[in-house]
Amino acid sequence: MEYPKQRHLTPFFANRFIRLTAKVCVAQEIGQTAALLLIYIAQTEDSCYYRKPVRFWNEQLMSLLGLRSPKQLAAARNAAVQAGWLHYQRVGNRSIGEYWVLWPDDFADMPDTQLGEQQPIQGDNHSAYGMNSGMNSGMNSGMNGDPKAERIGDDKRKNKGRQSGKPSNPIPNPIQNTPAFLAEVCIPDGIDKQRAVDLLSTWYRHFLQSKNPMLPNDPRLETIARDMRRDGIDKVEERMSYAINRNQYRLTRLPEERAGASVTTKNSENPEWLEVISVCRRYPGLTDGDMSARRNLIPWDAYKAACTVGITRIATASEYDLTQLANQFAHSLREQRERATA
Repeated sequence: MEYPKQRHLTPFFANRFIRLTAKVCVAQEIGQTAALLLIYIAQTEDSCYYRKPVRFWNEQLMSLLGLRSPKQLAAARNAAVQAGWLHYQRVGNRSIGEYWVLWPDDFADMPDTQLGEQQPIQGDNHSAYGMNSGMNSGMNSGMNGDPKAERIGDDKRKNKGRQSGKPSNPIPNPIQNTPAFLAEVCIPDGIDKQRAVDLLSTWYRHFLQSKNPMLPNDPRLETIARDMRRDGIDKVEERMSYAINRNQYRLTRLPEERAGASVTTKNSENPEWLEVISVCRRYPGLTDGDMSARRNLIPWDAYKAACTVGITRIATASEYDLTQLANQFAHSLREQRERATA
């Protein structure tokens, strides 16, 4: 199944989807955790402008949902999938999961009217009065004190249908002439997006000569786009030129960058060491998700030095032990950089 590419044409899709799940009492059917999962997926799709499936590691969703066991997540996800509200796919055990919500055909024509006395809840165990005493009265006393005005607004929205109007999160300043192999790559704000597209296109075409060419909209391209925002687009362009001229297929910091990033004299206050501690404590496990997060958040030479010291030791060490580990990290990091510049 492919992601519904026309979803962005539906006005306020995520908000309407969430209202629909409330009207038909999805939580009663599939459970509260599964219903909350649908809300998170729908809103994340909205934040990505409905360009592509949203991706989550299991550990990320467990944290969002307040779950302690992968079995709890699997049960909630399976309930949503089997009920026809969620699409989930995963290439293999070591790959990240892809998600998008589904709008069941049974509810395709359900009008997007307000929750309250005008539209009773579609469930046996809930009354219109119960919902009205909460959400509707709150709206009347706050944002809109005129219930007649609400009904007029709902009628207008109903007449428009579900396939017209503006999305709740429209794509700002669409990039012109974006090639198809970058169409679903989200480029962060704060950089020259047209220039970013040109550089990513160059890197993608460079990989066509390798033994393992990139797939269209490869997640690695999105990682490079985030590096442009973090390190500056000029710096990433220099790294890219360095790699292409040497027929390399990995973007790393330039030799002068590594040599210039000297280790501070007081190792326990070294910003790189403090960053390593923070990341290792946030992602201390040996799961694919934690390892991938550490590799993405820690510079490569600092990551190798941290592995030499021991990720688990760093994540669980006391403040006293961290002072000793800081010296080991500084020594290993210095060796890494000396070898790189030799």
